[in-house]
Amino acid sequence: MDGAAGALEERESKDPATKPEEVRPSLKVNEDGKQIPVNNGGATDKYVWSQTLGEATMHVPLPEGMRARDIRVEILPSGLTVRKKADDDVILAGQWPRRIQGDESVWTVDNGILTISLDKADRAWWSSALVGDVEIDTTQVDSRTKIDDYDDETQGVIRKIMFDQKQKALGLPTSDELEKQELFERAKFAPGSPFLPGGPFAEKPE
Repeated sequence: MDGAAGALEERESKDPATKPEEVRPSLKVNEDGKQIPVNNGGATDKYVWSQTLGEATMHVPLPEGMRARDIRVEILPSGLTVRKKADDDVILAGQWPRRIQGDESVWTVDNGILTISLDKADRAWWSSALVGDVEIDTTQVDSRTKIDDYDDETQGVIRKIMFDQKQKALGLPTSDELEKQELFERAKFAPGSPFLPGGPFAEKPE
């Protein structure tokens, strides 16, 4: 594996090699010249990219006949460099708009397409895959995110809100009210509790 981070895999396929134009979607631009997002990403003359809130993926068409063993890929938290091993010529290089988790990022080559999968260091929408490249209109990304895409703490908050909304709709106690009830029940049987037998609030036998 070359580069500071990432795993390498070269997949052999009997399918015809993918042509560069086949991986580039048909894109539209807004009045500001920014691309309307496709899969929350966009395209340049060198690559196509997409993203979720926590990950980004780039598809880079390689020169004809080039395979994984012919390139050197360096994925750093701050940027990317892809070179030819034969003459060290740069195929693609640039800085990420925000830092990534280098150790969690991988790259593969399939049918002449270099695919780079990135794990973002923080959850944010990128306006471009590399600084200075054509930007997308981030106001038009699909921001709908599955609960499982959030961190554990945020998931807990979301699930609590959803539970409370359901309980209220059914006329049942919310999670906070249930917690208070549980604490009260525990306190009733704690040493010195006025609810214990002999106490002023102890239940009287029928």
